[in-house]
Amino acid sequence: MTIDEATSPWTKPGYGDLSGVRRRADEIEVTFGNGDVIQIPSRQLGVHGDFTVALAEDEECLAIAIAAGGDVRTVSWLQLRALSDPEFAREMRRQDAEEARRLGSRLRALREDRELSQKDLAALVGMPSPQLSKIENGNSDLRYSTVQSLIRSLGATLDDISGPDAPELSQKAIRKQAKEHGVGNEVMNRLFDFTPRLAVSSLLERAFGWSIRDLAAGTVSQPSAAGLVFKSTSHQDAAASPLVSLAQRVADVVHDHAVLEPYRGVPRDAEQVRVELGRGAVQLPALLRWAWNRGIAVIPLHGKKGFCAAAWTVGDAPMIVLKESRPLPAFWLFDLAHELGHIANNHLDSEGIVDIEDLRPGESTPGMDDDQERDANEYALRLLLGDYRAILNDVRKETRGHYLRFKDAVATVARKWETSVGLLGMVAAYEFTDIGEPKDRWGSATNLARTEGDGRAIATRRFVERVDFSRMTELDRWLLETAVGSPEQKPR
Repeated sequence: MTIDEATSPWTKPGYGDLSGVRRRADEIEVTFGNGDVIQIPSRQLGVHGDFTVALAEDEECLAIAIAAGGDVRTVSWLQLRALSDPEFAREMRRQDAEEARRLGSRLRALREDRELSQKDLAALVGMPSPQLSKIENGNSDLRYSTVQSLIRSLGATLDDISGPDAPELSQKAIRKQAKEHGVGNEVMNRLFDFTPRLAVSSLLERAFGWSIRDLAAGTVSQPSAAGLVFKSTSHQDAAASPLVSLAQRVADVVHDHAVLEPYRGVPRDAEQVRVELGRGAVQLPALLRWAWNRGIAVIPLHGKKGFCAAAWTVGDAPMIVLKESRPLPAFWLFDLAHELGHIANNHLDSEGIVDIEDLRPGESTPGMDDDQERDANEYALRLLLGDYRAILNDVRKETRGHYLRFKDAVATVARKWETSVGLLGMVAAYEFTDIGEPKDRWGSATNLARTEGDGRAIATRRFVERVDFSRMTELDRWLLETAVGSPEQKPR
């Protein structure tokens, strides 16, 4: 029989409140707050002979006190209802079984996190392995002494298996399920490194909307893609990754705790941004500073695959998420400029944009038949290089058609035009497919770009400068530590 919790009488007011009690011969008559009256033979409560009965003091009308033979015993409303309401008694047995299952799951998770086999733990506490298996499967009633022996052998405390936040899955099991649903080891390693064990369940719920119970059963729901359009060159119906959900939750926290100027928009003319940045090459630190000062938060998110970059509106201002897998600042710089291009061209007016594949810092992108992406790429190139076609023509002239001159040509033209040598090398490596082999161009371009540092480190430093970690809840701080980073972050 399936019980409908919404209509069950014990969920209604007064079901567990005691309003009166009296003795009637050898029976105890109890009146509840909802008007129910029950009679229970005293012998069912273990009472024989003469007795008196009254509402228990200091029990907030949740128990009765029975005095017999000089002793006083307290009987709770739970026991009274279980004796008089068969349906409620069945529900209590179901809850007891569920609690045994939860406790067994928590013990198993704790054992697996300690990297002990059932056989090893059973030997430590001096019990047969089959008995431990029954306990972990919720098929055995546990004595308190048995629980104490188990957790002592695991070097744990009762807190590790009690309370609503005690994990029912081990780290290994959580990692496996997370990977199957699109979240790889990088994010999960950070989650376990920077989050207390008893907060893992809450953080999974906060970050991805996953409950441990659903994760264990493999029944987590697909992330919602409402309000987002996915840009992809390889597949038109790109499904929303859980990392997009993570990014949205992080964006909400950043919206509440970032130190931002009022949003002032992004100029439609990329040349105006270049003017505001000042003379010289446009570099990643400067463009990040410009965006934050313009009222646009830029979030460098951890996590491989899923998507590369995104932009959507939170509150009154757009936010940019960069999840670039390539470390060189040139790629991070182009991704940032590309997302600013989406904003400048009003592409976020109706929907947020999620770019799936790594963005290509060049004019031509094979397989891309999307006006918005072409506009964003054009904006990025003009913002970062200015007259990029003339600059690329100069690089081609300097190479004289030979790949051995590629590196020096890029460096020479970058100095001439006062532009980023790393970015120019990457753009030229993409565009000049007729000069040398790809590995030759990319080798030279990478060597040029390495001198500019690490893109994620640069973006994360700017992020932690602009987000007030001291005012957020612990759960939100752990969320940002997992997804992005925080000041003086150290593994637990």
